Amino acid sequence: MKSTSLINAGSARTSAARPRSFNKELIAAFLLGAILFLLAARLEFTQNLLGLDNRYALWQSNVMMLVFGILSTAFLAAAYLRWRELNAERTERSRMETAMWDTHGRLDQALSKSPAVVYALRFEGDSIVPAWVDENVTRITGFSPAEAVHPAWWLDNLHPDDRVKAAMWTKDLLERGQIGNEFRFRHKDGGYRWIWNEQNLLRDNNGVPIEIVGSWTDITERKDVTEEHDRFFLVSHDMLCVAGFDGYFKRLNPAWVAKFGYAIDELLLMPFMTMVHPDDREATLDKVSRLAHGSDVLSFECRLCCKDGTMRWMLWDAVPFIDTQRFYAAGRDITTARKWRWRSTKRRNRPRRPTGPRASSSPT
Repeated sequence: MKSTSLINAGSARTSAARPRSFNKELIAAFLLGAILFLLAARLEFTQNLLGLDNRYALWQSNVMMLVFGILSTAFLAAAYLRWRELNAERTERSRMETAMWDTHGRLDQALSKSPAVVYALRFEGDSIVPAWVDENVTRITGFSPAEAVHPAWWLDNLHPDDRVKAAMWTKDLLERGQIGNEFRFRHKDGGYRWIWNEQNLLRDNNGVPIEIVGSWTDITERKDVTEEHDRFFLVSHDMLCVAGFDGYFKRLNPAWVAKFGYAIDELLLMPFMTMVHPDDREATLDKVSRLAHGSDVLSFECRLCCKDGTMRWMLWDAVPFIDTQRFYAAGRDITTARKWRWRSTKRRNRPRRPTGPRASSSPT
């Protein structure tokens, strides 16, 4: 069902309830005024015809003519005022209808250009069934609005792995009144699209749920990019992390587990400074302070403690994001390189033996 059909239906109901231009009050006032005017005219005609000489009868006739004239004028004036009132109402109604149609036209245009699908569900007993959906559903899913309002359409095309979670969404919506979730939905071409779904629950004055209004947004492209980034994050042999200026890790890649022996959950619960060698903590805190002030940190070396008590030399590059109060860092194990450098330095500093000709002695 098109969203515009609801607008048309609403306009039809408005037109049906529209009052007539000339209602019963206007007609009655006009007829009474006309009748009294005719009676006054007839009374004057009768007076002239009979030629009343009796002063009382003449006075009575004049009073009746005056009364009929006043009443007829009053009713005709009332009829005229009522006509003006109805005409003003009709003009205002016409202006409001024009504004309403302009608004509906802009709304339809906005919906057609929107990347989201707007829909509504209604409650029928213990069931929730589709009420309407806009035409954008065709662009996102390939199905027509008529197909999308079939009661079994959504569940039939929902990814099997998401159906278990979907059973809890309605319960959460009834408790919280507003939810957001994501799921995979089968396109008409057979492929699956990632959908971000937002729903709001509407209740009547007694608190009884009557309707669910929601929207769909296709997030397939964003999910693909995120999954691609996650692959790099997961397969990297370098230590990658997201840490906060509160002193805790927010996210770590699996390389941390292989290198330091801690589980990811353990690392997320401990302050990251507890892993730093005591002799390197002051320098490390200075680098974290630089990050907190918006400066990048490049090629910083420090020692981190493994779960078995051994130490590993790490070379770090880090970039801060002040808006989120976090920094992103990549570390590489340089323990072996440090050992070779130490040995090379030690070899160079070793005292050298004399290299000149040996002294000889001859008997005298």
